[in-house]
Amino acid sequence: MFTDEGRGRPPASASARRLERGALNGRGVREGPLLLLVLSLALFGGVSCFSLEGSQTSYAQFRKWNPGLNGSLEFEFKTESPNGLLLYTDDGGTYDFFEVKLVEGALRLRFNLGGGAQILTVGRDLSDGHWHKVRSRSFFIDERGTTSIHPG
Repeated sequence: MFTDEGRGRPPASASARRLERGALNGRGVREGPLLLLVLSLALFGGVSCFSLEGSQTSYAQFRKWNPGLNGSLEFEFKTESPNGLLLYTDDGGTYDFFEVKLVEGALRLRFNLGGGAQILTVGRDLSDGHWHKVRSRSFFIDERGTTSIHPG
């Protein structure tokens, strides 16, 4: 189900299914079970809202994301699984990548956007079955980048 509502909340009748393996980069990234209802993505050129209805290979694939200067990423998730891949994108496997996953209930952002690989871990018990909003923004001041991540 794809909509242009961009509200970040599923309709009351949306059903949950288990996402057994994430493959957001189209290359078979495999993670543990993940109950994922709706992602509201404000990246890749606009807001879209969709539901993964679930199969063992469910995934969503988007065109390449170029964060550029002041790039940002925003989405919401709801899960009862403490481990699973939420998002992955890269530059074709040569250098830059951006990965968001749950590791033991905490949100882990691992990325390399030109300055070497970095890891940020925030939150805890995010596999509580409630909605959580993630916003990540990169800012550059005098050619130096900083990144912050804020769980909702």
